[in-house]
Amino acid sequence: MIGARNRSGRPREWRGIELRHLTAFLAVADELNFHRAADRLHIGQPGLSQQIMHLERELGVRLFDRSTRSVHLTQAGEAFYHPVQRVLRELALACSAAARGGASGSVAIGFTRASTPDMMPRLVRAVQEQEPDLRLDLHGSVQATEGLAALRADELDVAFVRDAPRDSEISARIVRLDPLSAMVPDTHPLADRDEIAVADLAAEPFITFPAMRGSAVREALLRSCQEAGFHPRIVEETGDADTMCGLVAAGIGVTLLTTAPSARRFAGIAVRPIAGNPIEIPLLLAWRTDTTSNAVRRVLSIAEEALPSPAGRRDEPT
Repeated sequence: MIGARNRSGRPREWRGIELRHLTAFLAVADELNFHRAADRLHIGQPGLSQQIMHLERELGVRLFDRSTRSVHLTQAGEAFYHPVQRVLRELALACSAAARGGASGSVAIGFTRASTPDMMPRLVRAVQEQEPDLRLDLHGSVQATEGLAALRADELDVAFVRDAPRDSEISARIVRLDPLSAMVPDTHPLADRDEIAVADLAAEPFITFPAMRGSAVREALLRSCQEAGFHPRIVEETGDADTMCGLVAAGIGVTLLTTAPSARRFAGIAVRPIAGNPIEIPLLLAWRTDTTSNAVRRVLSIAEEALPSPAGRRDEPT
């Protein structure tokens, strides 16, 4: 039995839809030919046609436009295709996991540059040790808003992100807090200080991430400057932290950045703590709230131990 919700909010049930109907739909959608699809399923073409018509009656929509010469997915069929693929894939993973007594299949994980040095390797090692049959599909250099969008589009299963989700569709927890540091050329008058106040940078040109990338670090920089009583004069934008460090070393401007270790590879940069209360940017592990994947749930369970949340900060973002 497959269910959804009708306009009244009550669950709507399609009791007549069975697994064989979904399998038949997928075969016809892939082949766009009833004869080839019937051969693929080892059933007669009339029986396959009846299954498709039954499915269309249950859904109340046409899934295929068909003539004597061609078969094409309708708009409703296009919308139905990927969810059905996902359902059948998850069912296969669940059956495989049950047979093996553990998780199997593939989990797509997106990670930010900030998570690459420690968070991502720690999680990957832990999964490989505890679930060797589970394959991880790693996607690098995922920005905050890109990671959340990819989760919503079902392109990623789990993602390291900087931005806390603002709706119930995505769940997340903090796995690390990264303090912002002030970065200035080593010839700058403020380079001699043990720490730098944000207000002391009011007259300086700033370098930061582009607004269109949805960077949490940029948002923290802007917020910190505004709280210090000024709006930063941004002269350069770059999506790469190493490039940003090089621009600071060249004397183009100053910045606030969490990736202070990157600066140590560049001569000519002074990295100083920010005076006053620390400005911390959370790194979060995010996932779709309604995930039913046994493999994804197993990865999240392993992450609970491998990447524990800072004390008292586990549920703050959501």
